[in-house]
Amino acid sequence: MPTLDSVRVYAGTCLFEGTNVSEGRGTTRPFEWVGAPWVEGERLAERFGEYKLEGVHVHPVYMSPTFSKHAGELCGGVRIFVTDSRKFRAVETGLVLLHELVSLYPEQFCWLEPPEPGSRYFIDLLAGGKEARETIHDRAEFIRLMDAWNVQAAEWKERRKPFLLYE
Repeated sequence: MPTLDSVRVYAGTCLFEGTNVSEGRGTTRPFEWVGAPWVEGERLAERFGEYKLEGVHVHPVYMSPTFSKHAGELCGGVRIFVTDSRKFRAVETGLVLLHELVSLYPEQFCWLEPPEPGSRYFIDLLAGGKEARETIHDRAEFIRLMDAWNVQAAEWKERRKPFLLYE
């Protein structure tokens, strides 16, 4: 990973590895940028901004990956800027971007197919189960999932406190 910001956003943008959307491999900003040839970066950034997530801002950026998904093609997308690392939630950011891409581009967006009949989708391995893939299309269900995961994350932060050497 080339930057600390790549590390910060990875837990959310690695989810794109299970889709036909580039997670930024082949660019100078892997995992900090997501996009595809059919994405309008301005539109995605505007929709993302409606969530008013704390600690993060996205900006429309167009890139041409040199390898991996969409190599050599001009892709619209967004670059993720962490504005407050204490408030930033990488997974929530990734889920919001996934939901909006599914909503904006239902004809173009797709999950990568399982490698063999009967095996699991890669997104299910990345997300820890099929719930994200199955609920991301429905806004109400997606919000419910995001809220549940945020509650679990808060509980984990409390449970781990006695074991931290530094805050």
